[in-house]
Amino acid sequence: YCLAPLVLFALLIVGGGKDGIMSERAVDDYLLAYTVGMYVYLLVKIKILIHELCTVLKIWCFDIVTPYYSKSSSVKGGCGDSIVANGSSLKKIS
Repeated sequence: YCLAPLVLFALLIVGGGKDGIMSERAVDDYLLAYTVGMYVYLLVKIKILIHELCTVLKIWCFDIVTPYYSKSSSVKGGCGDSIVANGSSLKKIS
């Protein structure tokens, strides 16, 4: 559906004969609106993709060494102790 506006644009440019249906100002405005819309769309898609990948792989975005804790995750510590992730702080439960 990203190409539909470009197909419509081509039809509007060619449709009116030699000069087309759209004026030069309208063409510039249409292309600017399309470019901005696609830029925002791609940024949102990239943000969602990075978030989903980090969640599935259980890593932070640019720090793959530090474990990724979700709100309900628990990890076994040494000597049978359980470490529970609670927000941004970790509590050790004996």
